[in-house]
Amino acid sequence: MKRLLAHLDRFHVPFGVVLLATAIVCAVMVMEVDRLVFEAAVGRPLTRQASTIFAVSLVVALTLGWSTLDLVRRRAETARLRQARRHVLSAIGRGAITMAYQPIVDRAGVLKGFEALMRVRGPDGIGPPAALLADAALAGLDGPLTRAVLARVLADQDATLGQSVPITVNFSVRAIRDIDIDWLITTIAGRGLNIEVTEDAFFDDDPHILERLAMLRGAGSRLYLDDFGTGYSSLNHLVTMPIDVLKIDQSFVRQMDRSERHRNLCRAIIDLAETLDLDIVAEGIETQATFDQLVAFGCRGFQGYYIARPMSAAAAMGIIAQSAASAASGGMRTTSRNADSALETKPSARRTNRVSTNPTPGGMS
Repeated sequence: MKRLLAHLDRFHVPFGVVLLATAIVCAVMVMEVDRLVFEAAVGRPLTRQASTIFAVSLVVALTLGWSTLDLVRRRAETARLRQARRHVLSAIGRGAITMAYQPIVDRAGVLKGFEALMRVRGPDGIGPPAALLADAALAGLDGPLTRAVLARVLADQDATLGQSVPITVNFSVRAIRDIDIDWLITTIAGRGLNIEVTEDAFFDDDPHILERLAMLRGAGSRLYLDDFGTGYSSLNHLVTMPIDVLKIDQSFVRQMDRSERHRNLCRAIIDLAETLDLDIVAEGIETQATFDQLVAFGCRGFQGYYIARPMSAAAAMGIIAQSAASAASGGMRTTSRNADSALETKPSARRTNRVSTNPTPGGMS
């Protein structure tokens, strides 16, 4: 019984629903036993009229039971929706949204920009945003959450980072659909902010999604297609998408050291991007061997723990500041051993990277 309850709990089945379903089954079994006892006592089966009455009673009992079960289910869903909504609005209201910034560099280690990654402040410190993102999607609050993320990035730019280095911000499909596009364009104009979306943005039924993305691109933002190859990839859509940069998903990149198929797949994606005149970024790089293979394949953008872990705005500014000093003296490879931690630098034994404060406009070269 404990195993059953534990299994149901994994799927968030309320205990009341389990109890009611058990009661209905027991009721049906009791009615069936009563029928058999009655027939045994009288020594003959129930008459057609009695059987009909029994069947109708059974149907009524089941109908009432399922109606009650559905009511309990709907109330549980409503309660979950309210909980999700409170969670998201509370996080936004108390300023719990913060950002970590992960560098993107070229093959020489020259800084080309950062990806802004959302983090959430909680009682136990700063943590990943998975639960908050799930609740935002459930409650339909992707738009307000994205506005809060964008506000945090703009504040970091004004206070620390400046606008000389491009920053990429992730947008969900619902956020693109719900957000005031005129406000968004006005807000990010001239800020060096790029937009990163996943493939589902181009397979949404809303025709305004592509139109909005095209407007953002026309306003000067570069569009990054994240997690390429993990969704509904179509060569036809790839040609028509208003995008500038493909990002090779980390699930492919991390397998390169161990799998020839993954190496060939990454090389094919890089060749495809080159053919379509798109920039390319490989994310999830964790080893020197992976980096070297991607360089040999012609990759132009690199992101991952091998380059640098996500870090605070102050640490990101440290990279920008140190790059100016290190460029003239041979440079250093930026590393950060702990996510969202201060910057550490360590010389590379096999290559010399230069982190520059003079990125080419918009992204990779």
